[in-house]
Amino acid sequence: MGVMRLESFAKVNFGLEIVRRRQDGYHDIRTVLTTIGLADAIEIEAIDGPQLVVECDDPEIPTDEGNLVVRAARALSGAAGSRRGARIRIEKRIPVSAGLGGGSSNAATVLRALNLLWWAGLDHSKIAQIAATVGSDVPFFLRGGAAVASGRGDRLEPIPDPPPLWIVLVNPGIQVSSAWAYGAYRRAKMELTNAGARINMAISGFRSNDAARIGAGMYNALEPIVFSEYPELRSIKEELLSFSALGASMSGSGSAIFALAEDEESAREIGQAMEDRGHRTWALSTCHEAARLE
Repeated sequence: MGVMRLESFAKVNFGLEIVRRRQDGYHDIRTVLTTIGLADAIEIEAIDGPQLVVECDDPEIPTDEGNLVVRAARALSGAAGSRRGARIRIEKRIPVSAGLGGGSSNAATVLRALNLLWWAGLDHSKIAQIAATVGSDVPFFLRGGAAVASGRGDRLEPIPDPPPLWIVLVNPGIQVSSAWAYGAYRRAKMELTNAGARINMAISGFRSNDAARIGAGMYNALEPIVFSEYPELRSIKEELLSFSALGASMSGSGSAIFALAEDEESAREIGQAMEDRGHRTWALSTCHEAARLE
């Protein structure tokens, strides 16, 4: 088994609460997130020798240490003591810097694949430890599905995966830096949001398979900061809500905006209406995995 080709899924955040500022400059958060059926395609080939080659069809994506895939592969190689290398090809389908976790998902996919291709034999616990050193969202993408993440996003509590939820996802084509969003939040000295009740409502909706309750709990503490800089994002959210969606929110630190629809038919109708208004839109469902063989 020298080559694997996998789909590497994106995520959305159904709730994002900023709990406290940390001494190290980061923030502790609490977020409800789940993987969705939008994925990059990654081909991973084990090669003899230590060479690591990363290629991507998007010229804006770095192929050096600036890519989490490279950092993940090197971290795994060091932990496993592997002398083998890899050639990794990424076909980007997940919008970049849109709050959808594409880079973290790619890194987790590569960790899982190279553990097999290099015959490293590391157990899930060890791979999760490595993932946490690569990026805060990477441990989540080792599992996918639905989870509550806390701390810097690296402490995970899995929650039941309901039957697929249908969402309408809009990509405004704006790249928002997570570092900028959290930094702007901190510099604005905003009151730390106490959105525990909203987050709990979304969690209870997942546990009871109640889409209306999930929609009512949708919330993102970074929206005021990001919307003030990019008011067109607020307009997209308002458009989605005008179509009687169950809820709408920005994902992560943005810029993607998504709405929860009642069912597939409603999602496709809303998606078409947003497309007709000139927005890049997907109507898709949540999924219970982070990556799968193509």
